Amino acid sequence: MSDTKNATPRPWKIQGDDSMMDIPFIEISAGDFGADFKRIAEVSCTLDENEEFRLTEIDFANAALIVRAVNAHDDLVAALEQIAIKAPHQVSREEAADMACEFKLVAEAALAKAKAGV
Repeated sequence: MSDTKNATPRPWKIQGDDSMMDIPFIEISAGDFGADFKRIAEVSCTLDENEEFRLTEIDFANAALIVRAVNAHDDLVAALEQIAIKAPHQVSREEAADMACEFKLVAEAALAKAKAGV
């Protein structure tokens, strides 16, 4: 797997869509326009039944999923690492119950952030 630390800094966002182009697309970028702006990807349009290019709900959903997954990646990996590091091989029932509560809180926080798209 590649090193995500060298990837374009997060957060990524949907910059907008160029619906007026001959072949429309949705732009995914990072930073604000200026020195720190970086175009990362374009989600292309769909060829409809009339053989016209247009952006569909699926195209916008795909772009949103890419952005949400990228922006949640670091927190989800950190949460899993925290759980994996703290999970011993043998513990008492009481220790296991305490750890389960802690792990649940860590996982819930990471999931909430992932679902919110932050």
